[in-house]
Amino acid sequence: MEINIPINQRKIQCKLTNAQKQQVLRYTALGLGIFYGVTHQRSITLTQRAAAEKREYEHKQSLIQKAKEEFAKKNAPATTSATKTGGREFLLLLPFLS
Repeated sequence: MEINIPINQRKIQCKLTNAQKQQVLRYTALGLGIFYGVTHQRSITLTQRAAAEKREYEHKQSLIQKAKEEFAKKNAPATTSATKTGGREFLLLLPFLS
């Protein structure tokens, strides 16, 4: 089954009036503006989200560092009284040793 339609049998004419051309131009500009706005807003949101994640990570790192410092202070070896007084106890015990 073959259908032979001559190519030049019909000419489709599409003439737009000036008002229709203006509407096509307006809606095209509107569509492009919406597309630009969505993509620009998305890039701004992603940038802000990345900055917020970076601040949160730095805050956690500072908390970890503070916890390590407090742990080191808490578990530091206790200083003896001889080291606090400079070893005078040993000098006081010398007369009893002789």
